[in-house]
Amino acid sequence: MISSGIFKEVCSAIFMPLQDAGFEAFIVGGATRNAILGREISDIDITTNAKPEDIEAIFENTVPTGKQFGTITVIIKKDQVKSYEVTTYRSEAGYSDSRHPSEIVYETDIKKDLERRDFTINALAYNPLTKQFIDNHEGLQDLSEGVIRCIGAPKERFTEDTLRIFRAFRFSAQLEFYLDFDTKEAIKEIASTFTIPAIERVQLELDKLIMSERPSCALTMLRNFGVLKRLSSEFPKVTGKEINNCDSTEKHLRWPMLLQQCDYKAFCKTLRFGRKRSRYIQLLIEANLDERKAFATVKELEISSQDLMSLGYAGVNLGKIQRELLAHILDNPEDNTSEKLMAIAKEELKHEN
Repeated sequence: MISSGIFKEVCSAIFMPLQDAGFEAFIVGGATRNAILGREISDIDITTNAKPEDIEAIFENTVPTGKQFGTITVIIKKDQVKSYEVTTYRSEAGYSDSRHPSEIVYETDIKKDLERRDFTINALAYNPLTKQFIDNHEGLQDLSEGVIRCIGAPKERFTEDTLRIFRAFRFSAQLEFYLDFDTKEAIKEIASTFTIPAIERVQLELDKLIMSERPSCALTMLRNFGVLKRLSSEFPKVTGKEINNCDSTEKHLRWPMLLQQCDYKAFCKTLRFGRKRSRYIQLLIEANLDERKAFATVKELEISSQDLMSLGYAGVNLGKIQRELLAHILDNPEDNTSEKLMAIAKEELKHEN
């Protein structure tokens, strides 16, 4: 089920020291899921019955990145520096801010830890040292059937941590899985009232969704369920045609393509895209997604500033003629020669005089 050797490095670096110290550990979440599916593995999350203080004592180089939640980052220095997040088994309660638990209880049994997770396909645990595999929530069956299903009551899971709503659609897009009936119904029920999580986290989930191979189905559901309009009043202006075109559009052009009919400046501000990214989207939209036009500069002109200054251009007028010549050659690339550009510049100068 899981290819032997796929977790060889983490096995020797993390699992063997923990076992030698009398503790057990498992790889959980996306790493186990993707190993089963044969997909690329990025981060490896490890859970253990060792307490944070035990983890710090066992490993030489650690960082208390989330010690209040039981998470210690272990840094391994061999040929290259690598780090792994190791988290103590825990149960959670009281999500007062609809994102973070108010109370954490360390557990000795991994079954309790798996119960707190969002979806069955993320509640699979694997020990690469002992080859032990734990699936208490039929996650393996859901993987084989291609379904996203909550652990326990969906409405309760989503209300505890509302970012899970966006994660559900993101996984649906990335894995090309469908949402099971109860999961969809729970999202529909709370779509107009749930607390919007930190917009930076939402942006990250939407980015992953939109950069997946086939984002259109998940985007359509997000729109139809009324989730997107909760984020920005501009989202409803995105048409079904643009959403459907998302699948066949090059990934780096998808956001500009989706936002063509919107007030993209307001949208970028709401989603906190940042100045550089917002400018990137603006240039592409203004150039009708033509990358050459969007990012062309006057350096592409086969005529120098000195040539134009010799004709009498200077200051503001010099910048203006350079932009006009650039616009001209983008539509008429055959005219990008020194002779033709000099002739055009001379003609423009006559009109101004």
